[in-house]
Amino acid sequence: MNAPDPARRARPYENPEYLRELGVRLATVEEIPVLVEFTREFNETTRFREYRHTPKRIAAQLRMLIEGRGFRSPVFIAEDSAGRPVGTLIGWAQDMIVTEELVAGIMFFWVLPGHAWDGAALRLLRAFARWALELGVKSINASITSGEKIEEYERVFKALGFTYTGGNFSFSTAAMTPAARRRLVGETAP
Repeated sequence: MNAPDPARRARPYENPEYLRELGVRLATVEEIPVLVEFTREFNETTRFREYRHTPKRIAAQLRMLIEGRGFRSPVFIAEDSAGRPVGTLIGWAQDMIVTEELVAGIMFFWVLPGHAWDGAALRLLRAFARWALELGVKSINASITSGEKIEEYERVFKALGFTYTGGNFSFSTAAMTPAARRRLVGETAP
């Protein structure tokens, strides 16, 4: 008997049985308001508080991702025991610009503070990792960009087998001084 043609196999997000095993599921369009609320809470409690939160734009982007328009990007949801969404992880997979190899990464990852360490975050990470591995990615990348609890998150990623490959750097222009601008762009003092 011949093996099934790889191009005709169900893609991981078309056969989410493994998600049920992990207690995670794919988000629906009807849940966009909940997801937008997650982004608001993220913005308010992380270094992103200085960024403008734009619910309509965020909702439009979430709709595009959930409906499968654009690049491969699943929107996973973890629920509590009562079936309420308590966290989300939005992943992505695409060819790298420097090679044709497929890589995966995390676009957005947020778990409500009361559920951050009750297993919801780990379930989301495992669902994303399985999705990425079933796609055949060369690597799975995760960045900590919130500026919060960096050491704790680093320990979790390292415990799961991630290797530290560099840092995230951010330059806030919100309160940039003239001297900081000159240093950044190489201008000379007036």
